[in-house]
Amino acid sequence: MYDVCDSDLTYVPYLNSYFPFHYQWKSAEEVPNGNAISKLTDKVDIYALGNLLFRFATGKAPWREMADNALAKLTEEQKAQIAQLKMKGKTPKVPDETLRKDPYINLLLKAMDMCYRFNPKERPTAREVAEFLKVGKKDIDDHVEFGRKVNREA
Repeated sequence: MYDVCDSDLTYVPYLNSYFPFHYQWKSAEEVPNGNAISKLTDKVDIYALGNLLFRFATGKAPWREMADNALAKLTEEQKAQIAQLKMKGKTPKVPDETLRKDPYINLLLKAMDMCYRFNPKERPTAREVAEFLKVGKKDIDDHVEFGRKVNREA
């Protein structure tokens, strides 16, 4: 089995070093909560898949709106704020310009919401997300042609 995302450290081969994986990308159950350590499951990878879908749909990194500068570098305080928001079940804000009527983007956002469910037990499997996207794309393809809705019943 392959992981979508490493949950603790990221290995950078050319530096031959490991670096902490930032809270910006972690699921709520990966965020340290006092002395409690949550049992991690493969559902952290589904949350990571939600991060990828966020990136595909918006072209931006999750939680980027919290950054103070154009390079979207988060301060330690901002990372702590993100961790607290995640512990409350909050998800990154989708930029307003993304919320348009493109049915394919909306499909990605719906799949992202499935992956971002706070309770890991409620998150789908990767196969379920893939099937959701496959069926959703086919439905859109059957009703949209070159960006216009098509009436195939005529």
